[in-house]
Amino acid sequence: MTTQALKTQTQGAKAAVADFADEALDKVAVARDAAVSGLKTARDAVGSGLETVDTTTRAFVEDHPLTALGIALGAGFLIGRWITRR
Repeated sequence: MTTQALKTQTQGAKAAVADFADEALDKVAVARDAAVSGLKTARDAVGSGLETVDTTTRAFVEDHPLTALGIALGAGFLIGRWITRR
């Protein structure tokens, strides 16, 4: 095998590796964009869900303050018992 043939074969291999790397980077970029889009959608959904829970909780506390206080005291007592048992 001549030196020129070896150089040609090496250049072909380099080109194939470069093409493979470009394709892999393109696939990674597409996957990254899809992941970012999915995370933004999930964040928006969770954010609106938390706002709904916050609004509902505040309305319940305003409408039933003593019941809310009783629930808070009961939950605090149960959490305290659970922590001291460990």
